[in-house]
Amino acid sequence: MAAATPISVDDPYYYSVISSTNTLGITPGQRLSFGAQTVVPNGSAGTTATAAQGGVTLDLPWFGTTTFNNEFSRSMTPDNTLLGPWTLTFRNGNDATVVTTPSIKSTTPLPFVRSVRLSGSTVTWTLPNTPGIDAVRINVRDHGNNLSGNGSDIVFNRTYAGTRTSITLPSVLNNGLPLNGSHYYTVEISLIDTATNTASFTQSQIERRSRLYVDFTPPATTSSVYLPVVAPGGSGAPPVYHFDIASVAAGTVYNIDPPAVAGYDYAIGAGDPNFASVLLPAGIGDGVYQVTTPGGGSFQVQGGSTFSFGAAGVASFGVRGIEADAGLSQDNATAFVTGVTFIRAGQFTGTMMPVPEPGAAALMLVGLLSLAGLSRRVTRG
Repeated sequence: MAAATPISVDDPYYYSVISSTNTLGITPGQRLSFGAQTVVPNGSAGTTATAAQGGVTLDLPWFGTTTFNNEFSRSMTPDNTLLGPWTLTFRNGNDATVVTTPSIKSTTPLPFVRSVRLSGSTVTWTLPNTPGIDAVRINVRDHGNNLSGNGSDIVFNRTYAGTRTSITLPSVLNNGLPLNGSHYYTVEISLIDTATNTASFTQSQIERRSRLYVDFTPPATTSSVYLPVVAPGGSGAPPVYHFDIASVAAGTVYNIDPPAVAGYDYAIGAGDPNFASVLLPAGIGDGVYQVTTPGGGSFQVQGGSTFSFGAAGVASFGVRGIEADAGLSQDNATAFVTGVTFIRAGQFTGTMMPVPEPGAAALMLVGLLSLAGLSRRVTRG
């Protein structure tokens, strides 16, 4: 029989969380999350766990990331019959430790942050105008450092006051590795409502949480780029990039950069101002592109020349003719800068759908928007 190993368990939690779409495999939408922040010895030393409530017993997996190496956690679809405390049982050999989580305090979701931007290694965002935001927590996952069975490694974590709107990522992350310009990362910006109503709290004091996930590769320039939420395409289809920029101005150029694909389809969101014009780059391949508009319009557009959509603008348009043999780097945020303007002030909550070259769909994972507007690139670590 295995020797008993005394188990210490700290900070059991149970809270409501809502997550955006993402490329991490995390279930989007509202969930209930429960577990324990620190369990020693952890799963690598043979500790296993279960959670029980109301006649329901579930396995509680160990997720050994660099930052949270001792955490056991699970999430589930909201169930009004399972809002009470979970009894968590941890076993290692003959030893067992039992703890109890808090109950769910609220299932009203917190909104997401908006207008997420990356400038060099500095990430900024806009907070929603809503009560109950006590803390902002940042997690960064490295897709280039996958953990067996546990997804991408969490290589950075910080918690700030609920008024925080920016962070500069360090050059060396929690795993001792540098912020790598060839790696593909996801940054999670969480808004947290705590029982203490402060940013000083334990995991057990979290009551509600929203998690917005955006993907990026550290740019070679300090250009300011908006980061979209990525909705992965199903059955081999390319992803859809969802933008949420709180404010755009009429007549201001917003740059979009789509390398290594045949084209993109752009569309505004509900209530957004129409696109007024597009400016495609010169000197890429033959410098000639096809711009398509609703109703079957198709126009040959020379790079370097502004193409106007007319006084009313358009709600959507497509760009084709981006040549695969032009030698554009997927990691160069300024490789194919395209400018768009809007007919009036407002917000931009539209989408961008990449149209990959044949066989290239697997490469299409992430896009960026740049300010003086929106800058688009496709990257993969």
